[in-house]
Amino acid sequence: MPFDDIHTAPRQSLAGSGNMVTEEGRMQIEMQYPAMHNYTGEETATPAQVFPKGIKSVFYNQEGTGIDVLLFADSAINFQNDKLMKFYRNVRVYDMRTSDTLYTEALYWNQDTHKIYSDVFVRKVSPGLVLEGEGFDSDERMENVVLRKPRGVIR
Repeated sequence: MPFDDIHTAPRQSLAGSGNMVTEEGRMQIEMQYPAMHNYTGEETATPAQVFPKGIKSVFYNQEGTGIDVLLFADSAINFQNDKLMKFYRNVRVYDMRTSDTLYTEALYWNQDTHKIYSDVFVRKVSPGLVLEGEGFDSDERMENVVLRKPRGVIR
């Protein structure tokens, strides 16, 4: 992966990689990505990991034995100092517990407050119901999703 300027190039680039987060030996989150660029050090004011070719995130149940939520996005960026991850472009969230699917163009995960939210148009498709809103707020496990300015259609 050539970069035009060595001063703005990432410190590290990975291809076809991923990482896992565990808590007390239990799987919590797994992320897979075709490319990741790590921008750290003196040349950048905001250390970040950039995922320009998409990302798949798997959120496991509290026991770490089953999948609760799958999240896909065409791009993502992790702002390390702010503990804020932004997923953007064609974001899809599949809740395996409820069969709900959420579609949006931007989704934020605040790792300090343990909240997930969006401030742009969102469509939530549930069995028998389609809801739309101008963003949403949720807990980190996507168990309590509340749409902003909701409107809906029952199918």
